[in-house]
Amino acid sequence: MSEQKHTAQQFAQEIANPSELVQLRHALKDLVFFPKKIARSQLAGNQRSAFRGRGMDFEEVRHYQPGDDVRSIDWRVTARTRTPHTKVFREERERPILVIADLRRPMLFGSEQLKAQSVCQLSTALAWSGIQANDRVGAMLFGTRQQIDIRPRRSHHTVLQLINSLQTLCADLIEQPEDKYRLSNIIEETRRIAHPGTSVFLVSDFHDLDDSCQENLYELAKHCDVTLCHIFDGLEKELPPPGNYPVVVNGIRQSLNTRNQKMREHCVEVFSNRREQLKLLAARLRMGWLELCTDQSVPALLQRSYGKRRARA
Repeated sequence: MSEQKHTAQQFAQEIANPSELVQLRHALKDLVFFPKKIARSQLAGNQRSAFRGRGMDFEEVRHYQPGDDVRSIDWRVTARTRTPHTKVFREERERPILVIADLRRPMLFGSEQLKAQSVCQLSTALAWSGIQANDRVGAMLFGTRQQIDIRPRRSHHTVLQLINSLQTLCADLIEQPEDKYRLSNIIEETRRIAHPGTSVFLVSDFHDLDDSCQENLYELAKHCDVTLCHIFDGLEKELPPPGNYPVVVNGIRQSLNTRNQKMREHCVEVFSNRREQLKLLAARLRMGWLELCTDQSVPALLQRSYGKRRARA
């Protein structure tokens, strides 16, 4: 029993490697990561603005209306149109970030690395980026048998707590043979916990997405800014040429025979259908969308999606 526990701890150290996850912090410094929640209000927000004095960001120019601040009149547009126009500003409000990490048994699959490792890397990177953006960051982690909740705080200790909790659930992956939670349970619990205005990042492979999941996502997206973070392995998207290949399934090294043509077509079809369903769902509910293959670099993915150049575009 002690040997099995030692093996589980070793496995957790490899999948949720503390030094690697802490180092992610330094690779994310140049990101303009999160789109800020905006509210037209007289209350000062917690975010810094490029416009000094007002603490607000410019939003648009519109026709001047009685009661508008004359200091905000756009004199260039007014002179060009010969009609008074005023600048409209918007304030940034604090917005907590909630990372939902799926570490159930299907995450014990991978060719380059396990999907569980990609979940740990992306979840931690999201948390570091939130802290660096001066947002409060929390998490809900779902493993084979337990759920771990981390209260949103504006502290790097939150991320260290997240890393420790990820290790705990990774150890459970090879100790517990069955999953207690379904994806629908995870999303329903997220609905219960997430406060309106929260930015929710759901990190999963979505293998058991069903109608109940979609209904709960619909309700969640009404009040929260949701981003679906799809984790997958390259073998799911496209099988290699016919032959035998080493893979890891449920933490056990196995050989994958890709010579059967029907099996090849079925695997590609299942993945393509699920991926398309997720993308359509994200578009329909106006949710964010991120995809991470297990052989991809997390900082590179986030740089492409949220880097400074893209933020200016």
